[in-house]
Amino acid sequence: MYTTNTIEAIYRQFRKLTKTKGGFPNKNSLLKLLYVGIKNASRKWTMPFPNIITAGDVF
Repeated sequence: MYTTNTIEAIYRQFRKLTKTKGGFPNKNSLLKLLYVGIKNASRKWTMPFPNIITAGDVF
């Protein structure tokens, strides 16, 4: 995850998704866009960090 604050990361993802859109015809279209965006972002947030040494590797 890019930030330590999960809520800020979610808000940043919402802004990223909606800033390029001019408007939404109804509430459901906005909710669908946000849902799909969070589903896609959650894959990135749960990826393991490469080259991280765990405590088990040290001892």
